[in-house]
Amino acid sequence: MNNLSLSDISKLAITKPLEYQISEEVISGMTAFRRMGHNADVGTTYETVWVSSSAYTYLTSADTIDVVSDSAADDAAGTGARTLYIEGLDGDYNVQSETVSMDGATAVETANEYLRIFTARCETAGTGGVNAGVITVADVTTSTALATIPAGIGKTQQSIWTVPADKTGIILGWVIGDIAGKATTFALFERPYGGSWFIRRLQIVKNQTLQEIFTIPIKIEAKTDVEIKALASGGSGVVIASFDGYYL
Repeated sequence: MNNLSLSDISKLAITKPLEYQISEEVISGMTAFRRMGHNADVGTTYETVWVSSSAYTYLTSADTIDVVSDSAADDAAGTGARTLYIEGLDGDYNVQSETVSMDGATAVETANEYLRIFTARCETAGTGGVNAGVITVADVTTSTALATIPAGIGKTQQSIWTVPADKTGIILGWVIGDIAGKATTFALFERPYGGSWFIRRLQIVKNQTLQEIFTIPIKIEAKTDVEIKALASGGSGVVIASFDGYYL
């Protein structure tokens, strides 16, 4: 990556949008992110848009994590997922990651302690090409599920993020959608460090997908939790949601 001045950045932006340059790592000190989620059974009260179809539970202190599958094929020598890449935050809200060798239905404990899990994905696989079973990433002490990978998907689907320590997050837009024909309310929630949750953006859609680029990007301070929640009129909603941006 190159260290560029503000004038250099302005010149580059004439020919290519800034967000493209960030994604391509042309500009140092800026990191792009995208968090996408799916919830196949949204109820009539707010649920986090993630595969577990419930409100997400956040850890209050860092801990090691158990990684386990419900299929013996997800093993270091199996036909399914062989290794799993995990990325999140440590107890000081710094980004960290590691790769875990799978052991089927036997839980494998991470080397690092995590306060937040951003994403988990199959890094290598056997002849099946992807995870054979449902992979669960959970806190060792409380068994709280922090991420889930459905069988055959290969990656977590959860619209959850926390701004790393000493960083500022910029959310550029979101994509939200309902495919069950339900009037569905989507809310972008924010919880500042030490504070309480509140809504930063709200939209209602029904049987459609909406992409919205924020005219004024949303600035998020360090250590702030952000997630998309949804509720469906009459319940049994099927939704997708994602948000993206960068931090610096």
